[in-house]
Amino acid sequence: MKYMDYFAQSLAPEFKACYNESMKSAVEKKEFYDVHLYILPDSFLTEMRGAGVFHSLLVTDIGCFPRAHGHYRERPEGCDSCVLIVCTDGEGTCAMDGAPPFTLTRGQAVVLPPGIHHRYGASRENPWTIYWMHFEGAVAGVFADWAGIRPALSPSARSRLEELFHECFHIAKGAQRRSEYFYLCQLAGHILALVQYAPVAASSGRGEAAVEKAVGIMKQRLQGSLTLEELSVGTGYSVSYLTQLFRRTQQCPPIEYYLRLKMQAAARDLYLTAAPVREVAADYGITDPFYFSRLFKRVMGVSPTEYRMQEKG
Repeated sequence: MKYMDYFAQSLAPEFKACYNESMKSAVEKKEFYDVHLYILPDSFLTEMRGAGVFHSLLVTDIGCFPRAHGHYRERPEGCDSCVLIVCTDGEGTCAMDGAPPFTLTRGQAVVLPPGIHHRYGASRENPWTIYWMHFEGAVAGVFADWAGIRPALSPSARSRLEELFHECFHIAKGAQRRSEYFYLCQLAGHILALVQYAPVAASSGRGEAAVEKAVGIMKQRLQGSLTLEELSVGTGYSVSYLTQLFRRTQQCPPIEYYLRLKMQAAARDLYLTAAPVREVAADYGITDPFYFSRLFKRVMGVSPTEYRMQEKG
């Protein structure tokens, strides 16, 4: 089915006239060079569902609708799978299960859970460009619990997301083998993780710059100590602002993030050297080896001694 025919089926009757004129204009201007639409065959998906390796995440549809004039979709019975929509330009509206609609703008994403009445559409004045995918599996259950609008992605995170989607499109063109489809699903997992955990945007990029600057200072001071006040002075941002940013973007306070970096670096040293645990702890500014062991286990899941005994490839 041609893209425009498929697209037309997603429109409410009142949008069709507007759509037809928009599509005619777009075709004349050759604006469809960056459209992507990949619907994986049911027979192929049935085979993949039978393979245990795909229990966690299966992608069923994926694509990109650029400058989607007149775009509208409503599913009264919901969808069999989770739907991810990422707006990278323009804006549109979404609503779920009878709730009031909300606006989706550049950098924002929404997850629509399966089986829930939903509707969404592009703004008439400033129609959106959206990247989207339908997915199912164990991961879909987790994201269904997190359904709703996600915080706006930072410019760098948004750029990375677009790169991942286009790599998915490249793979989806010929995903007829299990190995190719496995790679596609792994890329999709990266996209979902990026949407959920990537740093959020702030006005003029200030928030992203503050976090990057703070993390840079932390990495320079791993073999020593660092207080929140020193971090505030070094970045030029207040303690309260840094704490708010880290809690929002990294899901933890700045000092907790700093300690995690220390333990990850200490883990590398434990693996690559035969230095006693006490010396490794001291190298990272921790003079109490018992405190170091407790902290290491909290971050890495096992004690320093147990970590050293693990086989790693």
